[in-house]
Amino acid sequence: METIVDQQLPKFETRGRVTRINFNEQQVTREQEGTEPKTFWKYTTAVFPVTAPLRQRVNAIIRTAYPTDSDEARAADTHEYQSFVALADRLARESLGQTLSDEYLREARRCELQRERDARLMAMVYTFEDGAVVQVRPQDIANFQTAIASGIDRTWIMADNSVRMTTVAELQAAMADGVEQGQQIWDNYADQMAALNDGVE
Repeated sequence: METIVDQQLPKFETRGRVTRINFNEQQVTREQEGTEPKTFWKYTTAVFPVTAPLRQRVNAIIRTAYPTDSDEARAADTHEYQSFVALADRLARESLGQTLSDEYLREARRCELQRERDARLMAMVYTFEDGAVVQVRPQDIANFQTAIASGIDRTWIMADNSVRMTTVAELQAAMADGVEQGQQIWDNYADQMAALNDGVE
């Protein structure tokens, strides 16, 4: 649930038999008629019994952003959903007073880097001179190779699902750009992983 208050809240609160986790803190200013603008703090708040075990706490936090926890909600943005699940696990452990080990934090970071890499790969596009945009994700490369090997111009489905006549030269340019983008993403991921592993004693 969303909580808006006129003062900052602690991350963890216990009220009677209920624990509240206030996260995603945002400071907002609201205009009020006849008075000066007032500052408020907005939180996402998860609520569960103080006796709740780890799994129940994680699920309660997830439901604050994904109330139905449905396949549709997860499919809407897999990277965002998976990142939120990781956040929920961390918050739930902290609410139980668990100390997060360096190994736990390193593994969480590794998973986040992997999700970021996959999200960037899935978002790869190429823009033709006329402004048409085509997807050039890793799974699209085989289609480009097959089309280019035929040596003939052909219709191609764009990122917005429109259909466009596309030349072999355009397909070659799109594929080459996709390969270059993918290599940059993988190189960046490799550098980040190397930096993460350098911190391991």
